[in-house]
Amino acid sequence: MPALERYVTSSSDPEGTDTIEVPIENWEAVLVNLERFAGERGAVSTTEEKASYEVGNARFEIQRSGVVSAGMPLHDLDGMEAAVLRFDHANGALTVLAGTEGGDAKEGDDEGTERFEYTFRRP
Repeated sequence: MPALERYVTSSSDPEGTDTIEVPIENWEAVLVNLERFAGERGAVSTTEEKASYEVGNARFEIQRSGVVSAGMPLHDLDGMEAAVLRFDHANGALTVLAGTEGGDAKEGDDEGTERFEYTFRRP
C-alpha cells in the first residue's frame, strides 16, 4: 500500500496546491482526506466498509468498494463506481473520478469505459 503521506496535503503547501487525488484502494488516505474536507462544517461517520459526510441537507457516501452515493437539493448520484477521489480542500470541492480517460480499455475489458466525473461542492 502506498504511504499515507503521499496522499495528504497541508494548508501550508508551499506550492499553493491544496488538491490531492486519492485512489479508493488507499482507504486510510480516503478517510483522512474526507475528515479534513469536512472540517468543522459537517459530520463524518465511518464503519469498516463505508464513510459518510453530511452537512446541512447535503450528503456524500463512499463505500470501501468504491461505490459512491451523494446528493443535495435538486440532484442525487447513486451507485457510481469510483476509482479515484480528488479533494480540492482549498475550494471545498470533492470530485469523483470513474471510468478510464479516453475510454481506454483495460486488460480483460471488452470495451473501454468513458471517463465520468462528479463534483460535490461543500455547501
